[in-house]
Amino acid sequence: MLTRPRRSALYVPADRPSALAKAPSLAADVFILDLEDAISEAARAGAVARLGHVLKEDFQGRERVVRLSGTSAAALPELHEAVAGGADALLLPKVESVEQIEFIARKLPRPGPGLWIMVETPGGVLEAPRLACAAPGLLQVMVMGTADLGAALRLPAESGGEALLPALGQCLLAARAAGIDILDGVYPQPRDQPGLERDCRCGKQLGFDGKTLIHPAQIEVANRHFRPSPEELAQDRQILEDWQRLQEQGKAVGLSGGRLVEALHAREAGRRLALEEAIRQRERSLGSAASGSSFTGS
Repeated sequence: MLTRPRRSALYVPADRPSALAKAPSLAADVFILDLEDAISEAARAGAVARLGHVLKEDFQGRERVVRLSGTSAAALPELHEAVAGGADALLLPKVESVEQIEFIARKLPRPGPGLWIMVETPGGVLEAPRLACAAPGLLQVMVMGTADLGAALRLPAESGGEALLPALGQCLLAARAAGIDILDGVYPQPRDQPGLERDCRCGKQLGFDGKTLIHPAQIEVANRHFRPSPEELAQDRQILEDWQRLQEQGKAVGLSGGRLVEALHAREAGRRLALEEAIRQRERSLGSAASGSSFTGS
């Protein structure tokens, strides 16, 4: 299975030329070209018309995901422009039913872009196990819309992230059972560095693959937290070494560093090491061209 870094997924309003022009130089793993919440209805037609040009820019192997304005027939012009431009995936907002996913899936050419879905309503959370298994082979990522979900749950503004833990846990279980990636929701205060650090640490501990972002200043923090740590990598190398020894001895279980190790631990160690190698390859490819600075002129 292809290991793709998705530590940082930056929303880029598709109606802001300055932000779109700056995006390829930033160090995010994923760029979500946003046709939904970030732009007005009046500006959407112009943004859709620019999609093809934007998607042809050199993003140096990073994923270009177009968030559609919806999952009905009204979004089909956006879908066609995204497909024609060569988008890597389409992100479907406010998904609550398998039928929404299947409707869009039927409109896509094969081969063509993958599908990502947003879970951001109570109905979506309750349906998460079924949503994650829809369109097998096509559905790649589940994205949490924590701002909308918190509002729908009527959480007080001062509520911390722990108020969403039951919903997040349900969606994490669903994504892992289906074998797809899952990204945490945004941290809404782009200049609150300590708060973002805490939020990313929590997301990493819960098991998210990365975080969606609203500002380039958040990229470095997300990239750092959702990268395997040196301690994790050292442990993973030891696990694989010990697992190989156990295999040679004809054993299916044993100890590594005083901890029980079996096939599932070896597989996860291999996945993290492959992720680290993919991150290093990306860094070599980007060199000094990408940064975590702010949008020029935005």
